[in-house]
Amino acid sequence: MFEKDSLDATDDDLYRAKANALLRRLKESKWIDIEDRDQYRQFVVLPHYSSRILSVLQELCEGRSIEYQRYAFSTYQLLTGEEAKQNPCFAVQEAEKMTRSFLEELQILVNNMKKHMEQLTSMSTIEEVLDYHFNRS
Repeated sequence: MFEKDSLDATDDDLYRAKANALLRRLKESKWIDIEDRDQYRQFVVLPHYSSRILSVLQELCEGRSIEYQRYAFSTYQLLTGEEAKQNPCFAVQEAEKMTRSFLEELQILVNNMKKHMEQLTSMSTIEEVLDYHFNRS
């Protein structure tokens, strides 16, 4: 029993050391900020560029599906809604942001399609192609 507890403690120390090294490296490279707050507690603060990159990485890991028509619909609503009549400058700026996001998503889609086509063209038999499409998990 004592040996198992000491192994768990050793594993915990190893993981803690790795996490601390990662946090120090992220702080040195300015990907995170660490704030000291009351009672000497430290909090990790993400700059805006870090949170955006982390959200993109999370979306990639989740294998999310994109509904491209929502970009067009949102842009249309921004440009034709009541907000556009009251504050046209804001509406155009937001529509531009939405359009840029849409273009980024389309670029990701094109890159994924290229990768998929490269995989297919590297196959030499029809059986490999059919297996790729139908027996893939």
